[in-house]
This record gives sequence, C-alpha cells and structure tokens, in this order.
Amino acid sequence: MTEQEKSSQKRTRRINRDKRLTLPQRFIPLKSRLQPSDQREFDMAFFERVIANNPCHEDALRYLGAAYTERGEHEKGLKMDLRLVRLKPDDPVAHYNLACSYSLKGKLEEAFDALGKAISCGYRDLKHLENDPDLAAVCADPRYRELRVRLTQG
Repeated sequence: MTEQEKSSQKRTRRINRDKRLTLPQRFIPLKSRLQPSDQREFDMAFFERVIANNPCHEDALRYLGAAYTERGEHEKGLKMDLRLVRLKPDDPVAHYNLACSYSLKGKLEEAFDALGKAISCGYRDLKHLENDPDLAAVCADPRYRELRVRLTQG
C-alpha cells in the first residue's frame, strides 16, 4: 500500500468516526418540540418539583399561583398566593395576586382586605386593576369606589 493510499484510508476512517459522533436530526431539543400547552405542563411539573424541594422558592410560588389560576384551579392558585404573602408580607404584587385569587373564589371581603394591603404596600396601577378580569367582582362591588379613591390619593 502506497503512502497516498494510507493517508486516504486514515481520512476516510476519521470522517466515518466523526459521523458516528454526530447526532441524527431527529434529536431536537425537548423545548422546541413542545406545543405551548405542553410547555405549560412541563413548566408546572418543574416548578412543582422545585416547591417540593424548597417550599419557600418565591419564583416557583409566583409562577404556580398564576398557572393554576389560568387553568381554573383557583383553590391551588389561592394556596400558592397565601404562601407567597407569608414569605413576602410587604410585597404589593403578592397581595394584589392574593386579592385576585379571593375574588375568583367569590370571597370579596378577603379580596378587599388583600387589595387594601397591596395599596398600603405601594400598589398604584389603577389602570391594570380596573382592566383585570380576575377582579371583575371587586370592581362591581360598591366598596370599590372607596378603594379607588384611596388608590388615586396614594
């Protein structure tokens, strides 16, 4: 065998070896194969595992509270919001989200209390509040006028 043939064989072996190490096209990252609803389920399962390992993980509690509420699981969303408010008692958004959960459950007294606490902690987004479908029952209640005045006066 000539030197040129040996060199050609080495190149061919190296190319074949490289082909074996390359992943076929069917191996696409998991996230890109998921549909939006599948991605939501995947994310929820992930954050549920995070909470199982670290019950005080604030980001996971926020995510799960919103995700459960979006899926119509208002009781689970309320539980996440309650846990978050215990961890972050001065967080206006946590109290606002708690008010939304109470409103969706039809617990208007608790919703007004949580919204009042959100305002006391610094919540000021009146436009968002008035357009939030989760708070429709609160906005329809006569007590809302008083709360609105309190919010606009700061």
